[in-house]
Amino acid sequence: MMALAPTSIAAIDAGGMTINSFFQIPFGLLLSNNFENSESHYSPENFERFSRAMRAKGRRRF
Repeated sequence: MMALAPTSIAAIDAGGMTINSFFQIPFGLLLSNNFENSESHYSPENFERFSRAMRAKGRRRF
């Protein structure tokens, strides 16, 4: 089971990782011109990883 948290301190306390790390979102602003050129943002593979993690926790909707 994967614990996701919005901040690094919360991730350490939960024994997991930050949401940005899980989805491999880089540091910095997400502007439309560099967002479209990036391959790591909101890809179907990342969505599937998130969906599996949520199903593993027993949540049906998110």
